Amino acid sequence: MTFEEKTLLIEDLCSRLPYGVWVEDIHTNIRKKLSNIVVHPLYDGNNIKDYICSVNMFDDHYVDIEYIRPFLYPMDMLTEEQRNMLEDMDSCCQLTDISGEREIFIDLNPDKKRWLDLHMFDYRGLIPRGLANTKIIS
Repeated sequence: MTFEEKTLLIEDLCSRLPYGVWVEDIHTNIRKKLSNIVVHPLYDGNNIKDYICSVNMFDDHYVDIEYIRPFLYPMDMLTEEQRNMLEDMDSCCQLTDISGEREIFIDLNPDKKRWLDLHMFDYRGLIPRGLANTKIIS
């Protein structure tokens, strides 16, 4: 996992932690709601060069973040009603097509970001990068 991928995954998991994001340990296939995350930045002078980051899966059993995948909905699962509601929120946000493969939100205002985090939509593009699992509606 690259430094950029690790940073993106840490950012995503931390923003969803208050909303009960489900994660999977890809080595053991254990799935559970994320209860905490421990992040220790490693510095090279004033710059962060890497992170030691782990997730508590159960009973003080911590798993390196490189083996953790959140369950998220792809952006194309947004309903028309949800899209309209998001577009009506007061901000400069717009849907943008990146390389024809997926849509992501840019210039998110805090309300839109919170809504997408709460409803577990992958607006950061983790699923196409292999950093998240697709959440299936049952």
